[in-house]
Amino acid sequence: MVISDARQADSVLDDSRSCGSEAAFTVTFPQKDDSSSPQQDEEYAEIHTGTKKQKIRIQDYNAMYSLPGLYEHIVHEQLACDSPRILVQFLKEHLTSNPASSDLVGPLNILDVAAGNGIVGAELRKQLTDKPGIRRLIGTDLLESARSAALRDRPDVYDNYIAADLTQPHASGLPPSSDIVIICAALGPGDADLPLEAVDGAITLLREGGLLTLTVNAGGQRAGSSLRWQSFLACVNGSGGSHWSCLEEIARKRYKHRKTVQGRWIEYTVLVYRKAKPETINEIGETVIQKLMAAI
Repeated sequence: MVISDARQADSVLDDSRSCGSEAAFTVTFPQKDDSSSPQQDEEYAEIHTGTKKQKIRIQDYNAMYSLPGLYEHIVHEQLACDSPRILVQFLKEHLTSNPASSDLVGPLNILDVAAGNGIVGAELRKQLTDKPGIRRLIGTDLLESARSAALRDRPDVYDNYIAADLTQPHASGLPPSSDIVIICAALGPGDADLPLEAVDGAITLLREGGLLTLTVNAGGQRAGSSLRWQSFLACVNGSGGSHWSCLEEIARKRYKHRKTVQGRWIEYTVLVYRKAKPETINEIGETVIQKLMAAI
């Protein structure tokens, strides 16, 4: 197992909220100087379009995707989110150098879970198209608004994009045996995050020997998150979902996911798991729960 650390140097949150010429809106963060330190899923921005002002919670994805460029401007430009690049780069490193990935020679069938408006998919195309190559890239999200935004903003990224409930994976129309399953920035303590049952469903769509690569909120941003994380760890250990016992962790690292509206970094952990073949499950010496607890 590889353990590394990639913590970017701090920088000052840009006070300029004006977008470029492609988007007729500006953004302000009223909570920037809020001494109460809003939790990650409570952060909001004010969107100014002409004479209209609208308050939007940053994790209200239906609203964030409604205006082209809004999500990218707030989350990636102003709050410096770098999770898509870091996740895909970390995956690529282990596809090309880790013995556990030796049977994934490409081109690969990849399933992008909680794909949003396609930012992760675009990063996969950018980094993996040449080597090891992509045979088919499928996006999926619970929200139809996410699918619509991806087809609007990045129509050439996915071979197919299906709005689906992964708690019912085999009724979703998604391919049943992907080489790679990606879950980027969708596992945290907020009410907009991916349900644990959906993660369990996604794992059933991963073939034996395939890789699950995901990012996890490493800080637990709200006081009541401990019960959620205990439940998550129980699922990882197998007591809450039989499929999770098949996962062998092969690499992880902590990194800075994005800034809060007040300019503080939120740390996440990126992890790569291999779905073990049945005959190797009992040979995994250290359980996934022990490793994930160490990671967060």
